Amino acid sequence: MIWRRGTLTVVLIGLLAGCSTLRVSTPAECRDVPAPQYERYENLLARVMHDGQVDFQTLKANPADLERFVHRLGCHGPIKTPDAFPDDASKLAYWVNAHNAVALLAAVRKYPAKRLKPPFGDFAQTTTAWIDGRHLSLAQIAQFARSARPDDPRVDLALAYPTKGGGSRFGFVLKPREDLVQQLHSLFVRSLDDSAAINIDHARWTLWLGRPIWDNRDRYLAQYRDQYGTAAGNIVNALADLANPSQRRRLNTAIGYKIKPQSYDWSLNASEPYKCSLSESTEVVR
Repeated sequence: MIWRRGTLTVVLIGLLAGCSTLRVSTPAECRDVPAPQYERYENLLARVMHDGQVDFQTLKANPADLERFVHRLGCHGPIKTPDAFPDDASKLAYWVNAHNAVALLAAVRKYPAKRLKPPFGDFAQTTTAWIDGRHLSLAQIAQFARSARPDDPRVDLALAYPTKGGGSRFGFVLKPREDLVQQLHSLFVRSLDDSAAINIDHARWTLWLGRPIWDNRDRYLAQYRDQYGTAAGNIVNALADLANPSQRRRLNTAIGYKIKPQSYDWSLNASEPYKCSLSESTEVVR
């Protein structure tokens, strides 16, 4: 085989970028496939997540339930089966749960690798799966989620990876039949207690913000100013206004601190395997 320098360069770039298509379903395999059930996905997470960490070893040994869920997401969705997604709540729940399930499956496929993101390349752009009857990247799935509720910056908190950088936000399952605002608020409050989202460094007089909050800091502040009809205030005021009393007191200790983005940790948020494991299944992925 003759390798040309240009060809070799392209191959190496592709490998380093970590291009990945999660082959779970195709159009020809969608006949009579039932709709995805978020309750089953939530039950799966309950079996493989312990103290906010994922038992990748168990999930790697038996990924059928996760693959089945992603397969059903590929055969249903707001575009492919629009009657099943009549409102923004059902669309948002679909896209958030699809994003996180695809991210988890990508991590399972990579395991026992210690990091989800390769040295080079954009993981969200290069990881694709068959979702809603199309091949979509994680970045595209995330954008559909934001479009379903464009005025709420908390949606970005719901879009998570099973990494240390994702922290306690991963494992959140959005349910369309429950109060959407309350679910997103509960996730926001939970995130404020996670150092991956907010870290107050008194030694350096710095408030470190995780990317989902840092990237939306202007939106949080704009909402705060609009609510109170003021041009005053800062991001600490905006976040504290949405926090519970104990979190508000903690955030107020950072007033006047420098605000900086926290570097994202792409290490898998892996736990030690439990003695109990998922039961083996020979069911065809559908």
